[in-house]
Amino acid sequence: MLFELQNLTEVGPGGFRAQELHVGLCGLAYRARVRNAPTKTRWIPLDKAAPSRAAHENDWSLSGRVIAFKPLKNPLSGSDLYWIHLDLEKMNLEILVNQRALRGDTLAPGVTLDAEIWLQGHVLDDLALSSRYEGVDSSCSTANFWKHLKRKN
Repeated sequence: MLFELQNLTEVGPGGFRAQELHVGLCGLAYRARVRNAPTKTRWIPLDKAAPSRAAHENDWSLSGRVIAFKPLKNPLSGSDLYWIHLDLEKMNLEILVNQRALRGDTLAPGVTLDAEIWLQGHVLDDLALSSRYEGVDSSCSTANFWKHLKRKN
């Protein structure tokens, strides 16, 4: 899998002597379409899916089920964005989509998202790896948290 590595210089002098290099992946979508109809999961290089639109070896065409999403605003440009968490069967991927690049049906958990993305990664240091647990969401009341954990008999 090819992707653009963002912080290679931050690895440090001993970074590549390790047996493993932990990298977080994400995608920046320049085209995206929401569809209510389910479709087969896809993850292929864009130069195979749409050769005329592929600009770089890190461009990918994908299709997956939306797990979650959140609207964001770019603090520098003021652009409206969506952070979208996708289920691609063998892995999950977070992508960012500019609201102007999003077409199709209404974005919601469970819908299908087709996207063309630039895949990039960020090297995770020991601190980032140990802090992957995000904890309890303080914006959610305790009663709501426990309500979702009930088992139906």
